[in-house]
This record gives sequence, C-alpha cells and structure tokens, in this order.
Amino acid sequence: AAENQERRRVEKALADANRKLQLMASITRHDLLNQLSALWGYLDLAQVLRERDPASAWRHVESAAEMVNRLNNTVRFTAEYQKVGATAPTWQEIRTLVERSQKYVSMGKVVLENAVPAGVEIFADPLIEKVFSNLIENALRYGETVTTITFSLKQDAEGYILICEDDGVGISADEKEKIFTYAHGMNTGLGLFLAREILAITGISIQETGVPGSGARFEILCPARVIRAPDRQTE
Repeated sequence: AAENQERRRVEKALADANRKLQLMASITRHDLLNQLSALWGYLDLAQVLRERDPASAWRHVESAAEMVNRLNNTVRFTAEYQKVGATAPTWQEIRTLVERSQKYVSMGKVVLENAVPAGVEIFADPLIEKVFSNLIENALRYGETVTTITFSLKQDAEGYILICEDDGVGISADEKEKIFTYAHGMNTGLGLFLAREILAITGISIQETGVPGSGARFEILCPARVIRAPDRQTE
C-alpha cells in the first residue's frame, strides 16, 4: 500500500510538472516574440535618427542593449525550467541540501548558519537544492547589510516551516508577492519564480514574511506528508 501511494504521488507530481512545462513554453515563446519586436523597434529608430539626432539614436541603441539582456534572461530561463519535473521527486535530507547549496554562491564574509536538525528529510524535486542556493544568492545580492543568513526548521499545526532569514535591509511590503512573479523575474533571472514552481511540484509553498528594514524572511511551508523526521512516522 505504501509503495502504491508513493507511486501515485510521483506520477501526479510528474503530470503536474508536464502541464507547467507546456504553459511556460507558451508564455516564453510569447515573451521572446515581444522582446524581439521591441529590439527591432529600437534599432530602427536608432537607424532613422543616427544622422540628425545622434544623442537620441544612441539612447535607442542603449535600450536595444537592455532588450538583448532580457532576451538572454529568457533563453537562460528556458534551460533551467526544462529541468523542473524532469526527474521524480525524492526524499532528501534538508540539512545536507543547505550545506551543499553553498557551492553555487560566493559567501564572502557573510556567515551561513544551518540550524536545521540532522536527519529530517523533505520530499521534493531534486532541484530544491537550487531553491536554497537562490535564496542565499538573493540575500547576498540585495540584502546590502547582510552579515548572517540562517536556515531553521519549526513544526506547526499543518506540518513544518523551513525558514531562511537574513539581517539585511529586507523587502518592502509592496514587493513581498511581486518578487515571485514571472514579470518581475524577467529583470532578476527568474530565480524566485522558479523556486516557487520547483517547490509546488510536491505541494510546498513559499512566502516572504520579513519586516522591511530588519531583514528578509522566507518561509517554506511544508505539509506533514512531505517531511520525514526521525521522531515521527510519515503518512
């Protein structure tokens, strides 16, 4: 019975991932066409103005360069997104995942505190390691005054909450949900958008609950069925 339940869980996760891949292929194609259209528009204007108004022509060239950067982000994103759901979700030890995620980033003088207890496992897409490294990278890039990044785990009525918090400048109230959107991610590499998608494969959600000015705090909400702790039996 346990094997059948596990198989059904994996099959559903892969089916959900496939639907998301189809949707994202459509969205990405639409974005690429729009960005190419804008790129040609800027270059056409620069061509027209190059002799009578060189300063304006150059501004259009700069706009075209920015659009090339957006195109590059979109193409890089497709390479990452196609991996989501490509392999079945598995049980992975959270503390080890946090430790391994450091290999993708340069910490500098910032300290990573891993307060997640040993032996606790999470049922997730293998790309969850990238979720953790992305949270670390975002703290380093946008936290400005960050000295410490801490991962911890707490139990609540619904299951478990995996927390990643820092002591940087935090995230303003109007940005808390926006940072997870595809549109916002076009300028920042789509890391948090991807993070939410990766986690959602096995029913895990993520939100930002930090106090602006006192640091960012990401809460990863894990239903009881996706956490396996040494002191309890999983469903």
